[in-house]
Amino acid sequence: LWQKMGMTVGFLPFSTVGYNISKTHDFEDVDNNGKWVESYNGDGGFHQVFVGLGYKVFNNLSVGANFSYLYGDITHQSMTAIGATDTRSIKLDKFSISDYKLDFGLQYTYKLNKKNTINVGSIYVQSQTGDTIPNPFKMPHTFGAGLTYVYDNRLTIGVDYTLQKWNTADLTWSKFNKESVEMNNRTKIAFGAEFVPSYISHNYLKRIRYRMGAYYSTPYNKVSYTDPDTGATSFQDGAREENYLRINIGLTFNERWFMKWKVD
Repeated sequence: LWQKMGMTVGFLPFSTVGYNISKTHDFEDVDNNGKWVESYNGDGGFHQVFVGLGYKVFNNLSVGANFSYLYGDITHQSMTAIGATDTRSIKLDKFSISDYKLDFGLQYTYKLNKKNTINVGSIYVQSQTGDTIPNPFKMPHTFGAGLTYVYDNRLTIGVDYTLQKWNTADLTWSKFNKESVEMNNRTKIAFGAEFVPSYISHNYLKRIRYRMGAYYSTPYNKVSYTDPDTGATSFQDGAREENYLRINIGLTFNERWFMKWKVD
């Protein structure tokens, strides 16, 4: 926008839910081989559209803020089926959100020399109350910090740490009076790298940015199951017997406005 101010607009997934759990129990019937099954599954997610502004306060210090609009649906379903009969009990919880959130960021840049730069940053996400139907909840406060190394404006390597205070989120419910969901703080560690052969080349292939990354996160919920006969309770966390591979493909459109190319 101006010499010391920048702007960004984007669309990102904010939260994704996908799980399917089942547990089989034995009980005595006329043939001494009765079984009943309880299963839990969830799907859906929240999405965000955001507009961000950044301002360079000093040569090495920048501040910024994002205004995001959140929307989407998440569905949790619990089902109990008895034996091979059609006797079933089903409970369905659906959460819909249409609300906003504010992100604030701070970044300090330190130049080691002409080609090597270190960036240190931190973020804070303001908690908002979700406009949900029919279950209201409160989004968690989020804190984060990151470190990146930049070489010659062509290679960037970074690591981020994020803490989401889900234990302050008001989101608890019961299913069949046997299951309760406890919200736990969620931590996430992410690593990424980006490489561009030449960001000012006339050759399009040399201006392509190649990116890769990975992350590890702890679950934000813990599910407990109580046996109605013995009263014993067992716990499974959000990673419960789940193996999956997810690939995300992203597209970024940007352009250098008002840049005059020089002819050699």
